[in-house]
Amino acid sequence: MLCYSLFVKFKQRESMIKHKFHIKRRVIISLLLTITITLLLNKFWLTINKSMPVTVELLGQDNVKIEIQLNKKNDNKFKKKRSEIKKTDLNKTSITKFNVEKSIFPKRLKLIITPETKKQILELKAVSFRNNKYKANKFEKYTATGANLKVKDNKLLITPTENSIELIYNEPLKIHSKIKFKFEEFIIIFVLTLLLMYKLTDYLADFNTLKKESRIEILFLAMFFIMLFIPMANISQEKSCKFENRTLAPWKPLVKKDGELNYNFGKDYDKWFNDRFNLRLFLIKTYSYLQLSINDKNKKGIIDRKSEFLYNNWEFSFFSMEEIKKAFDNIQKFNKLCKDNNIKLYIWITPQKSIIHSPQKETLSQANQKRHQNFLEYTEELNKTKQLNIIYPYNALLEASKDNFMFFKTEHHWTDDGTFIGYKEIMQAIKRDYPSIEVLSENDYEYFYDKLVRGDWSREFSIGTSTGALALPNNLKHKYHSKTEYRYYKHKNFDSLYSDFINEKNKRNKIFKYPDAKNKLRVLMLGTSMNENLTEFIPFTFSEVKYIRINNIKGLPKEEWFKVIKHHNQEILEYKPDIILFGIIYNDIPKLDNFFNME
Repeated sequence: MLCYSLFVKFKQRESMIKHKFHIKRRVIISLLLTITITLLLNKFWLTINKSMPVTVELLGQDNVKIEIQLNKKNDNKFKKKRSEIKKTDLNKTSITKFNVEKSIFPKRLKLIITPETKKQILELKAVSFRNNKYKANKFEKYTATGANLKVKDNKLLITPTENSIELIYNEPLKIHSKIKFKFEEFIIIFVLTLLLMYKLTDYLADFNTLKKESRIEILFLAMFFIMLFIPMANISQEKSCKFENRTLAPWKPLVKKDGELNYNFGKDYDKWFNDRFNLRLFLIKTYSYLQLSINDKNKKGIIDRKSEFLYNNWEFSFFSMEEIKKAFDNIQKFNKLCKDNNIKLYIWITPQKSIIHSPQKETLSQANQKRHQNFLEYTEELNKTKQLNIIYPYNALLEASKDNFMFFKTEHHWTDDGTFIGYKEIMQAIKRDYPSIEVLSENDYEYFYDKLVRGDWSREFSIGTSTGALALPNNLKHKYHSKTEYRYYKHKNFDSLYSDFINEKNKRNKIFKYPDAKNKLRVLMLGTSMNENLTEFIPFTFSEVKYIRINNIKGLPKEEWFKVIKHHNQEILEYKPDIILFGIIYNDIPKLDNFFNME
């Protein structure tokens, strides 16, 4: 009996020890899971500004390109760098502000300065981070390549010896991005997660006994449902995506402002969520990178690795004659409207990059080549019969492409060299009607070179919109824009030109007045972004130019673009131009079907 009693007590003690061990194990497992989940939810309790604001104060003259490089490592090799490039007119301001992305704890600083006026002396007055909280103003710590340095009056004097100057700050940066720890949110998340994890591990521990089921099955089921919440963990509130170079789908409520029900709420919500769910950009970049690595193409476009040109898929669209004639019927109507108001209309169409700088033979099929040939014959016939004035500088651009870049490698817009050829073709057509008009020559321009691209409305330089359209990862973006220099034109009397940009709701115009023009003709330019580089030439030819952009207009949905008569007819007639230049790219021809659409 005594032996039995001792055995029972031993078993009870053993059971208690096992129970205590299991409790400790559950606590440890719960704690580990809690720490993991709390770290995964760090966006709710730890705010880190993932960009580094940098301000450079540089004194000098004319335009200068400044690149900021922040190195993650404490060395001068700059292999793990983050950078941003900006152009500044030092005649207007000495301060250039940068926001270097994904640079949280930079260790070293490099400045690359490319002045437009090569022999001018520059003065570096200050380099600061996070609104002057940190500074890199020990000017004796700077070393340079491509320039001589001298410290004077608490400024760094930079005398260029080469076209590009590299300055390295040879002292470790002791700075970090702005970090905000939200204590209350952290405690709430940690405690609630700990209670939930402890209850879950306790339930799983007893599950085998109570339900006669495998713990692995319930664990898998629990993890599956937890993963369903990952896309909802952080919904983006951005209005546009710089990486994809597009506007994201807006939120459209179930009940509209006027009280009506939105019967397309399901589709609208689906578009909104698909554009904003957590980790979306990461998945797009990963998928795109894998596709481009394997096939040299993805659903957005093609990389020609031999020539290092990027092409959007739409650049390989060529249209049937039915589509083209249908669109040109509207141009014929518009031409009649112009004639009735004593306006000369000239239509110019930019070829697509793919037909000038062909990447791969298979991308330009015989069917597409035949369609393009039909278009050439059709426009030639319209010009011969004098039904329309059509300028399509295909042959001139194709010939010139043997020696120069007619289009940017990383963007669908034509270069300044390509645009100047287009300008001369346009002016040749205008000169037939206005023989006394003077056409600009290359002698009217000064030139500078840059690896960056300038092709759209803002006239700012970038790495090219196709890098975003094809969703290239950062390493490929920099690879494809950093090997080619393009020639840029600047008129010798640039300072004499008056210009004004209007970019407001439902209106996107540019106004130019050039008092040195030897004619008094008023010109109205209509069209898309292919007109932007022409503003380096047309405004210096005529006394007054007004440019109306018909696409990418703030406040107008995409389906309203190209409805020229609906949105711009009154403005056109009130301006009373002598000449209208209507210009688009070949790919936009079918959109002219909307020209007279009043709905």
